[in-house]
Amino acid sequence: LGQQQLKLAARQHGSLVVFFMDLNELKAINDQQGHEAGDQAICDAAQVLKTCFRSTDVVARLAGDEYCVLSVDLERSDIPTVLERLHAQLEAFNRGENRPYQLSMSVGHAAYDAETQHTLHDLLRTADQDMYRNKQARKRRLRDIHDRLKVRAS
Repeated sequence: LGQQQLKLAARQHGSLVVFFMDLNELKAINDQQGHEAGDQAICDAAQVLKTCFRSTDVVARLAGDEYCVLSVDLERSDIPTVLERLHAQLEAFNRGENRPYQLSMSVGHAAYDAETQHTLHDLLRTADQDMYRNKQARKRRLRDIHDRLKVRAS
């Protein structure tokens, strides 16, 4: 299906954005609350993605805690809006009553460019690398906050 979306974008000189997401802290949910809670977190994350993206977008779980979304005819200028909408959907989920866990995701993306003729594999790899950079930056921010709180408590 992904190859078909890429061919469609190429044939119509359109755009295609690949989003790569990783559910943060799934291991902690599994360890602290059990695998049933972890399985539910995976399902909840998929539902958040389905409500965030358009019905024409392809939302897929790749493995474990990783998801991919293929968005045809999404312009690069619309990517920040999509990311803001995803963040808002995650916040709305987390504000729900009786949530045994909080969902957060690290996200990366890559945009198809007809001039460079990327393969789907190239786009997925680039989006995955972008997601990994964002995940590491998030961990650094959390560590910095933790360190500042420790200093204040001293």
